[in-house]
Parts: sequence; structure tokens; C-alpha cells
Amino acid sequence: MSQGVEPLISQLSRKGMAGLFLILVGLILNQLWLAPLEEDAAEIEADMLAQQSGGRRDEAGIVAASSSLAKFYEHFKLKEGLSDELARLYALAEDQGVQLAQATYQMEEVQDAQLLRYKMVFHAVGDFQGIRDFALRATEVVPASLDAIHLERKTTDTAATAGEVVLSLYISKK
Repeated sequence: MSQGVEPLISQLSRKGMAGLFLILVGLILNQLWLAPLEEDAAEIEADMLAQQSGGRRDEAGIVAASSSLAKFYEHFKLKEGLSDELARLYALAEDQGVQLAQATYQMEEVQDAQLLRYKMVFHAVGDFQGIRDFALRATEVVPASLDAIHLERKTTDTAATAGEVVLSLYISKK
């Protein structure tokens, strides 16, 4: 076999030798450099697919996505009933000297999540500081977010202020 290759190599010109050299270098680089990179990319892709499907890759030490999600949704479980959370809000308003003249409540599903959003719109009457403090402290008293606050004073000669405080309480479906 070596007798068959030597005459072929001796017949190559300089350009042919350079081409043969480049082919050999390409094959070596492919085996030493590109093949390991392709393996790493395949492992990363498998890890991403496992995370998206909620699976686990033990050899990579990745915690299962399902347990991470379970911890996330655990934060939104009510410790007590919804009526207890509302009672705390009304007690807070009273402590701040704020009257909650009217309130509307609406339960909505959160898209692409295992959560329910309990939207609460409170029409409050009191002084500016009291309504503001109620809105800020409400998020500390119950696990809610402050979505909006609107305060309006009709006249400048009185401290009476009317306002609207919008809070959202997120509750786990599970």
C-alpha cells in the first residue's frame, strides 16, 4: 500500500502538497478541537431540555425544575384564609385613620402560572399621610403587591383626601 501512496505524493505539485497539508490539519483540528465542542453543546442542549420538561440531570448536579417551582409556589400559599387577610387590611386602615368607604374584589387567573390574582380596589377617605401609610404598610401586613395609588384632595383648606388603592394578592392554586 505504501508503494501506491508514494508515487501519488511524488506526482503532487507544491499546490497539491499544500492542499494535502491543509486537509490533514483540518482533520486534526476537527478531532482535537471541534468534536469536544460539539459534545459540550449536545450536553448543554440536553440540560436545557431537561430543565424545560421539569426533569433532572443528576450527573450535572442540576436541581429538578419541579422542586424549584414548588418552592416558588409555596410562597403564595395563604397561611390563613382570605377573609383573615382582608380583616388585617381593614384593621390596618382603621389604625391609620383611613375609612375604606368602598371596595371591589376580582379573582383572575394568572396566565402561564399556577397562581390566582385577587385584585382589590379600595376607595379610601382620610388624610394624605394616612392613606399613603396604609398603601405602603398593606404590602407588609399581607402578601400583596401595590399596583396603583391615586390620591386627590378636593380643596386646599382641608386635610381630607380621597384616594384609590389597588392591591393584588397572589394565591397558589395548589
